[in-house]
Amino acid sequence: MEPRFSCYTGGMSLTSDDLADIKQLMQGLLNQQTAQLDERFEEIDKRFEEIDRRFEEIDRRFDENAEVQNEILNAIGTDLNRHSARLDNHDERLRVLERKAA
Repeated sequence: MEPRFSCYTGGMSLTSDDLADIKQLMQGLLNQQTAQLDERFEEIDKRFEEIDRRFEEIDRRFDENAEVQNEILNAIGTDLNRHSARLDNHDERLRVLERKAA
């Protein structure tokens, strides 16, 4: 004899076969939902890969800019040193001229 389960309506009862069918339907829905989630996660992973690629490009550009900035700063430093040496020379020449005039 097959066990019977009464439903909420009171007049309807389910057999083990009915429960197996319901279980199979629920598993099918769960599998379908899982497949859809997997697809969504693949889309999200692709977006993150694109974001990672863009960040790597930005990092590369920052590195390039840092090199250019260092070159500019080095050139400015060299130029400032040259001007400083010239000013020191002018200062010394002025002192010599002041001594001669005194």
